[in-house]
This record gives sequence, C-alpha cells and structure tokens, in this order.
Amino acid sequence: MLAEKVKIEYKLNHPKLLDRILNSMKYYDLPPMGVGPEGKPFINMDNYLDLSSVDEVRQELENNMYLATDNLLYMTPFGLIPENINNERCLDSFLLNPDMHDIITDAYSYASNISNYHAIKRYYANKFNLTSSWKRVLPLRKLVPFYNKGVPSDWNSSIQHFPKLKKLVDSLPFKHIGFGLIFRSNEDSRLLIHRDSYARNNNLQHLSISLSKINRKVFVYDSLSHTKIYLDPTARSYTFNETDLHGADPQFDHLVLRLDGQFEDWLCKKLGYEPGVVFDWAYDKPQEFIKQHGKINMYDSTDI
Repeated sequence: MLAEKVKIEYKLNHPKLLDRILNSMKYYDLPPMGVGPEGKPFINMDNYLDLSSVDEVRQELENNMYLATDNLLYMTPFGLIPENINNERCLDSFLLNPDMHDIITDAYSYASNISNYHAIKRYYANKFNLTSSWKRVLPLRKLVPFYNKGVPSDWNSSIQHFPKLKKLVDSLPFKHIGFGLIFRSNEDSRLLIHRDSYARNNNLQHLSISLSKINRKVFVYDSLSHTKIYLDPTARSYTFNETDLHGADPQFDHLVLRLDGQFEDWLCKKLGYEPGVVFDWAYDKPQEFIKQHGKINMYDSTDI
C-alpha cells in the first residue's frame, strides 16, 4: 500500500531518454524498522562467514580494477530527501523540477551527448555541485531490473580479473545472487542519507563486506529523533533493512562489496528471519509505530 503513495514515475526531457520511465519516491518520516521480527538496525555477519581472504581480495581489486574499465558504472542515490537531512538539495529534487533549474535547456547542449542513464545523473550531480559519494561502482554480475535485483544473475566477463574475489563470493552462504557490486567511495566523501527503496514486506536478503583495512562508518538514520545509529565498529560484514534511511561518514577511498540474493536456509534460521522474511509490516516494531503515531507523515512536494 505504501508503494502506491510514495512511488514516482517520470521522464527526463533528454534526447537520449525520451522513452525511458525513471523512478523516484516521495519522502516520508519513519524511524528505522530494522530486520527480522526483532527489528534490529544491523546484524553483524562476521560470525557466519569466512573472511580470512578479504585483505588479499582488496589488494587484487586495487591491482586490477583498471582492467574492468568498460564495466564501470557511476551511480547516485535516488529518491527525495529533504535538504536539511544532508545539508544539500537531493538530485531527484532537481530532476523532478526541471523548469526551476534550467535542466530542459541544458539537456540539448552538452548533456545531449551522454546516453548512459547513470552518467546523465552524475552529470547533473556535478552541474549542481552535489556530493558524489562513489568514485566507481563495478558491477560483478549482469544487471537485472532494480526491483528484481535478488533474481539469479550470471557473472560479468570482468570477473576474470578477480579470481580471489570470485572465490570469496562463491564461498558465501547464498542460494543464489542477483546484484553483485563493488563500491569505491570518493576520497573523504560521505554516503548521503537515502533509502534504497520504500518500506515494504520483502524477503530480499543482502550482505555488505567492508574490504578496506578500516571498517565502514555506516549508520541508519532516525528521522524522528534526528539521530544516527551506527554499525558495531568491529563488524566487517553486515546486513540491514535497505528501506531504512542510511548513510556513512566520510572515509578515504573505501571499498565495499554488496551482494543481493537469497541466503541459505540455515543462515536465515540463525538470523531469525521468518522464514527468510527480512521485513514485514506485521512485525511488532512497525505495528507499535502505527499505534503510537497513526499514519506515516509523507511529503507531497518534490521541491525539497
């Protein structure tokens, strides 16, 4: 039901994208709902995985990432987020209000030569001097539609340059994997607070592994109390509810492996997923929120 209220479909007046429907979502206030029946903001996954090869994998990526240049994507967070949360206007606010920001005129000048959707968004992020969280995003597996990113997918050809990385991924307790991405952060750049999707019942499981020597300063954000809830600083691997607002503090040139798919049954049981469900509106935490606050506060304006 929330999807019908928050989802935004639009077209960008760009000569290379006139027939493509793009997605955004309205902003709504909701504290972190967490994962599983207990609503945990994060789950430290270190005890369930063999991460002994992570340092070698990082070195392999640093040595060979340039060989996969043709497969690199530039990505930006999507969805509407109020300016006061990140101390800057979000990219989707610019894209959804083109008349206010000279996007229509600009689309037929320099930007008209760009055909890749992610590159166009990155161009506008640079044009409006917005924070660029990621320097590189390397897709390890063939991309499927975003809202089906847990569907099984094959390796990209670039994996041939990363045999140690492939061995690590193959050893992880997944039945199958859809999205597989390496995120390389920009130097000393924060990950803007955002949602990957709107809050919905789902059984999409995902795993993030910090490949750098210093673990990631990632947090989920409570928009009601305006507080950050940080991941255990000793955790190298973790999972969380991707529909919760989340971000990360600035860190130098950080590498993160993100995998989406379906965990093995034994792991779901260990994590307390019921059975395999990451989030359900029927869980106690969201039900308590509804009892206390009533309906979710939603922003109808796109100019935020």
